[in-house]
Amino acid sequence: MMYRLCSRWFGFLVAVLVALSCIPIDTVFARNSAADTFEMSILTQDTRKDTISVSTLDTAEGDVVLHLGVYIDSDTWDENDYIEAAAANWTSSDYSKVYFQNILDIANVGEQRTVTYSGGTYATRYAPYCFTSLVTLPSGSREMNRSVSVTTTKDSYDPTFGAEVYQAGVNQVSFSYTYYASAADKNADIADNSWTRMVTRECVCDVQYTESGMAYYEYTYIRQDTFETDSAIGYLPMYDPQMTVGEIVPGLSNFVMWLYKGSSEVSFFGESSDEFAFVTFDTVIKQGTPAGFYYVDFTPDSDKNYLKGVTSGTHQPSSANGLTIIVDDNAPRMTDEPAVTTTATASDSPENTTTITTTYDDDDDDDDPVTSTTRWNGPQLGSEETEPIATLPQLEPVFLENGCTMYVGDMRAVSIYNTGDASLAWVCSDPSLVCIDGTEGNTAYFTAVSPGTAVLYAIVSGKIYEYEITVLSDERQLLYGDVTCDDEVNLGDAVLLMKYMARMVNLGYYAQRNADCNADGELGLTDVLVLQQFLAHKLTSIPSDLG
Repeated sequence: MMYRLCSRWFGFLVAVLVALSCIPIDTVFARNSAADTFEMSILTQDTRKDTISVSTLDTAEGDVVLHLGVYIDSDTWDENDYIEAAAANWTSSDYSKVYFQNILDIANVGEQRTVTYSGGTYATRYAPYCFTSLVTLPSGSREMNRSVSVTTTKDSYDPTFGAEVYQAGVNQVSFSYTYYASAADKNADIADNSWTRMVTRECVCDVQYTESGMAYYEYTYIRQDTFETDSAIGYLPMYDPQMTVGEIVPGLSNFVMWLYKGSSEVSFFGESSDEFAFVTFDTVIKQGTPAGFYYVDFTPDSDKNYLKGVTSGTHQPSSANGLTIIVDDNAPRMTDEPAVTTTATASDSPENTTTITTTYDDDDDDDDPVTSTTRWNGPQLGSEETEPIATLPQLEPVFLENGCTMYVGDMRAVSIYNTGDASLAWVCSDPSLVCIDGTEGNTAYFTAVSPGTAVLYAIVSGKIYEYEITVLSDERQLLYGDVTCDDEVNLGDAVLLMKYMARMVNLGYYAQRNADCNADGELGLTDVLVLQQFLAHKLTSIPSDLG
């Protein structure tokens, strides 16, 4: 009976293989076609200066607000290696004197406006930035809905579940999250493909202060991997005990991650890559700040300052240039002139229209169409070739919490739960170590490429979750037929090997080594036949040459 079942299943797989082998599959070649170098700079929005003087007379009267931006100075990228992700992270040399607020939400929809730039004018509901894309219509150029996902640190979130933190009273904060109370509930929901067994908890925490005056709160929770009780600490560097109850506690406003989800290539907007800022934010110099030098610099964390090409992967800036603030008794007084001039203009629409004008002369309009097609499949960076994955391997999902250890060639899946209808995107800090093979729902599939440590980021509607992956190069015992590298040989290995033969999936180093079931140094249909006969008990051991 077992033989008949296996034979029928194998016959079906062979039929699938033959059919799929007739389908042409395009191959994408990864190449380093990105601009060789680029710079990131923090500059004033109005004068594009990296040094600004502030009078102590101004700081004595009240807070002084500077309008700054992150600007990218880059050559044009190859159209086949357009930028699909970017990030910037900056910090203050003294948060007790200088802090940030009002970071631009690139995806935020506002009032209709007309923007004048080096290539002409266009209509939009968004603030302009360096990756703006236009579409040309009979009525003129306009910007369609932005196919992007944006993460910032504008608000505070609890460090475990990523819930927004609200003011609950003087020196009290609150947040709520949903979770599984037990492994049994989680497994039952996974089996039912539902969320019905999750429970919601409202946390109200007292705000405490460190010796240096940093506000923080503590709470206990049930871990979602071991389901043991654990504790966590959340820090609130911008906390004000006099905030209004129900107001979101502000975050540091010092980080932005931009992910492009459209299908057409992205290019820098305007005459040059720095005609518009990547992101803008306000820097506040607190009232009473004494004379001295203060700095707004990029953090040294390369995982948070980069551009990512769709084929070439992640690139760090050749230089990251910060801004110097000089508070001085002899500095000229500040003016009220804004960094971007905003004026009201007439419009055929009943809505108010705002005109934003920059001073550029050359006509170099690059109107690229924008689509809303979702695109997020990381390139296969372990080899020169990238092959599309039509069907992802059936791997046991795990919770995004503690990370994992893998060997080179291992394939794994990780899932994040409690996301509801929120947008979700995945990014790896170093695709040369860990490659994202694809995504499906709330699950990411990835392969260990080379030894080292990388971080898998899940970005859920402005919240960042980290999953650390350590890749080891230690040799493991050869087990012929164990294509899934789970230390067992079963029907799942035959299925995965068939998918590999049909070019539906990729196999890592150890998976390919184990899949060579006739030990001839090559992978082919004979290996599938050997594995099938071994599973049908017609062979007592493998490798075998069927002779």
